[in-house]
Amino acid sequence: MKLTKKRTKRAFTLIEIMVCISLLSLIGGLFAYKAKDLFSVYNFRSDKRKLINALELARHLSVSYQADVETVITKEKLGYDLVISTDEPGLEDHNMLFKKISFTHIDKIAYLSDKKKEDPIKILFSSSGWLFPVGTLQIRSKGEEVVNIDLGINITSSS
Repeated sequence: MKLTKKRTKRAFTLIEIMVCISLLSLIGGLFAYKAKDLFSVYNFRSDKRKLINALELARHLSVSYQADVETVITKEKLGYDLVISTDEPGLEDHNMLFKKISFTHIDKIAYLSDKKKEDPIKILFSSSGWLFPVGTLQIRSKGEEVVNIDLGINITSSS
């Protein structure tokens, strides 16, 4: 009579499973740490684009309706707020006027011009599309990224 070895399937031990779970947790933690920085950069760029769009809208409204349009940027607890306003009666029903646009991922906004501008920053777009006072907005993220927004003929940003 011949004896045969009975093969049994061997399962993972508890230690092997714990090592795999801890390695996966470590890799996930590193990814989450790096993703936090990526999300903050994305949110800052999104707020920068939203600020540029609001300023372009103010200039567009001033030229289209031949009215003086004022933008006021104020410092709030969680960031900055921008309000677009005008004294033109024909524009009062425009849905973007007199609403607060919030920028929570911008750490500091400074207006660089010949005159020193304090909080609140007031920028007036005339009926011809020109702004008063002429200058550049400088915005800073919480990660110390600095961007200058040129408020010339075409509103553009440069890092």
